[in-house]
Formats: sequence, structure tokens, C-alpha cells
Amino acid sequence: LASVGLAVALAGWTRLQPGRARKLAVGLALAAIAVIGWKAPKFHKDYHRLGLVTDYVNAQHSKLKALLDDPRVRANLRSCHPLTTPTHNAVPIVRLVTGLSRPEVKPSTAQRKDSPPTQGDQLIAKHLSTDRPPKLTQAFTAPSSDLSTPRPWTSRRLPGFFIVPGGNARWKLYSTCVRPRPAAASSPRR
Repeated sequence: LASVGLAVALAGWTRLQPGRARKLAVGLALAAIAVIGWKAPKFHKDYHRLGLVTDYVNAQHSKLKALLDDPRVRANLRSCHPLTTPTHNAVPIVRLVTGLSRPEVKPSTAQRKDSPPTQGDQLIAKHLSTDRPPKLTQAFTAPSSDLSTPRPWTSRRLPGFFIVPGGNARWKLYSTCVRPRPAAASSPRR
């Protein structure tokens, strides 16, 4: 609606007959140009932020899909439930790619903060919550937000959960169904 109003303000005067109405319309067009000039830096900043956020979400989702396509991860997801995701945003992607049902995939945002999961799988994203890179921190948070607070359980490995092979730079899968390999016994040197 604002775009239509702006278009009418900028070009509408050309449709009017010479006279007082046309002079008013020209004045309105000049005022619209002044407002555009005044708001241009803000528009540029908003588009820049939108670009950062779009790139961030694109990278997060493509890396999540790559993790879920890994055969080792898929095998673990089929046998170990429920899968806890760090936010509700990942749930549709996980369900679409893996075919898991609604009860098998739970967002941590739907669980109580003081009661983290004790079994199943836990999906952890790097650069989520308070771990965003500096450029994105400015795009996602208000200047007054405190980034020194400790990370919640939704963004760190819980005790009893072990890493499933096949993670990548942005996503890791931890599970209670996987046990770490015992350390190789070192043979004494002679």
C-alpha cells in the first residue's frame, strides 16, 4: 500500500492539468523524494541485515540437511528416540528429511527449561542462541542484550549424550544410544 501511495505521489502529477492541483501534486512528489532520501540509509541497513539473516538461515538449513543425509546419522535417528532439536525452526526440516513422526521430534522450546532430556538424541547447532558470529549478533539482538550469560542446555551437550559420527561445522548430533569407543590400551615400551 505504501508503494502504491509513493508511486501516485511521484508520478500522479503528470496526469493532472496545469493549475493549482498540479502544483500541489508536484509539491507532494518533491516531499516524497525528500522522505526517500532521508530514509535511504535506514532502508539500506535493513536490507543488509535481511541479507545477513537470509545467508545465516540458508547455511544453517543446508548444513542441517547434509547432517541428516549422512547414513550414520540416519541409522542412529531410526533407532533412538526422541530427537530434541535446539529450536522449533528445525523440526519441519528434520521431519521432512528423515520421515520421523511428530512424537519422535521435539523442540527444546516445548520442554521445561529445568528438565532437559535424559534419553534419545540431541541436535546441537553452532552459532545458535548466544553463539552467533559478531556480524549476526548485531542483526539478531538489541544493543542492550547481554551476551555474557551462560549457554542454556539447548545449545550444549548434556551429560550421558555422546557424539554420533557424521557431524559438520554447524550441526552435531549427540545420543544416549551411542557409547564412546574405549581408549586403546597402550602397550608398554621396551
